[in-house]
Amino acid sequence: MCDWLADSGTMSHIMHRQDTFATYETLPKLTVLGIGGVTASAVGKGMVFLHSKCDGIVHMLQLQNVLHIPKNTNSLLSLGCWEQQQGHSIVIKCRKLSLLTKDDIPVAYGTQLSNRLYQMSFVLAHTLHDTNFAFHVVTCLPFWADWHRHFGHVSYSSLQCLYDKLLVNGFVVDLSTEKPNYIACTEAKMTVTPYGPLAKRYTKVRELMHVDL
Repeated sequence: MCDWLADSGTMSHIMHRQDTFATYETLPKLTVLGIGGVTASAVGKGMVFLHSKCDGIVHMLQLQNVLHIPKNTNSLLSLGCWEQQQGHSIVIKCRKLSLLTKDDIPVAYGTQLSNRLYQMSFVLAHTLHDTNFAFHVVTCLPFWADWHRHFGHVSYSSLQCLYDKLLVNGFVVDLSTEKPNYIACTEAKMTVTPYGPLAKRYTKVRELMHVDL
């Protein structure tokens, strides 16, 4: 069990323990400005999976682009990031915070503290395959190449945009995998400059033939 503080001020989810990340990539020194001008350094980012028990039902929460700040005392859940993720919403009433899915299903509750932050308790789920799914079995996170094929060989820059902006629900990827270039993709996207206008106008039958190659 681990406690998080739900915060409307932070622009990113923040975690101080590296062992909680399901995926992880190091970052060049990134300075994060806190309250009162206090600064801290984020050394990495990745994905964190949490189990939340709400109304007797266990839900899996997926937090993307979580910053790893070792010197940060508390783990922060950004309410702004939660709302940006596929239509999720937040309800605050009677000193109680509720995180809702796009279908208005509550998946986590938080209680207000004296500093007006909301404390929430979760159980860490290190990887997807720690949970048993009857409808889909996942043994490892998909590679970039897997998503490249699933999306009809779309460019990797477009895939990165989908991932960074959380535009696709369930879009998880092993960030350490390569982005191979397929020759067929390059050839299929090649273009040819159109032919210019004909210098001679043909008027008789069989003077000009069109052949479908």
